[in-house]
Amino acid sequence: MRWIFILLTLSVQSSFAQTPSPSSTPLPLATPTPGSPSDKKFEQYNAFGEGSGENQALLTLHGVLSRLQSKDAAPVTLIIWDSNTVNVVEKAAPDDKFVFEAELKGHLSDPKKSLIVNFRRVKTEPDGSFTYKVKVDKAVTEIQINVILEDGSLQADPYALTVNDWNLTQGRENIRKKEDPRKFFFSPGLALTTITYSQTNTDVGTLNPIMVTLKIGADYRIQKKNWVIGLVGFMNVLPISGVTATTDFKFLGLNLRAGKKLDWLKTPWELTFSGGLYYLTMSTSGNFGFSNVAGPQFYPTVRYSLNNGGSFLSYFKFSPISQGFTLMSFTNFEIALGIHYQFPRTKKLGYSVGLDLSKVSLTTVDQNSVSGTANSQTISVGGTVSF
Repeated sequence: MRWIFILLTLSVQSSFAQTPSPSSTPLPLATPTPGSPSDKKFEQYNAFGEGSGENQALLTLHGVLSRLQSKDAAPVTLIIWDSNTVNVVEKAAPDDKFVFEAELKGHLSDPKKSLIVNFRRVKTEPDGSFTYKVKVDKAVTEIQINVILEDGSLQADPYALTVNDWNLTQGRENIRKKEDPRKFFFSPGLALTTITYSQTNTDVGTLNPIMVTLKIGADYRIQKKNWVIGLVGFMNVLPISGVTATTDFKFLGLNLRAGKKLDWLKTPWELTFSGGLYYLTMSTSGNFGFSNVAGPQFYPTVRYSLNNGGSFLSYFKFSPISQGFTLMSFTNFEIALGIHYQFPRTKKLGYSVGLDLSKVSLTTVDQNSVSGTANSQTISVGGTVSF
């Protein structure tokens, strides 16, 4: 009978309650938190050409809670808020629409009472504390709060959440489609590379050249399915030091892979697992080196998105390789890792800088059928532009 009475009371309040008027007390302006992007332009991409997507840092606004005056309101507030200013955070929905959400935290002045917010029962802790998420779709959102008293009656305690910078949301609903119209992205770059190369079945010794490396990448993105197909090539194009007429060499490599974003991490973290094929060959001026090395590759990446639209990306790569048509062995491999910072993307271009480390170990056979081991370690520092 108690709950029937409560439901009837809520129905009457919902149908006949007059629209409460905000308190005449001036609302304080929310103080923006450091690093908030609320004053940034919306037209931001990360360095891979992605706009404000499901796993990107989104807009944060600032709301202020104020108690409303109503004839049904309790004479004194029944809710004590942790703070009267709250962040109103943008969320990307799967249907390409954007919504804003505020997380309200507070506690009941009397922990023994029960709480109903917007006609839904809210769980409270033994000390009366609670957390409630409210959807925000306008500058002023009314929040209907009722407290169940000991006799089963309801006492209203209405509030308004005012978002003073709501004007920043103008046109926001179309930004996702507007910012991400393309599926194909092209990414050339240059890096300064130091190489340490040795091979046991030659008399070349240990070579330590410094070279300029050209990198070219192309990505095709299937946004709805969170898939990406990429081709990345690199080549040492210009020796700076450490080579002679008989020890000059260049690496040429190709990476073909496909990957999918996984929902294993929470925003702002993002995990993508990729797999594919790897090809590596050498061009040398002497009797050393190897050619036509290939194998599968495993390539997970982790990205952390920042509020300014930029992000940090790290990756790990492992590829068991073989030369020609010989059987693959895990003693022949390339292993690589790197970390990159991707600047907030403009409408047309994206930029990134990064550090890459790699190691290749391969059993080789020379022209006299003498077996040996080739080892290469590289360190590259460079940048990429994406368009």
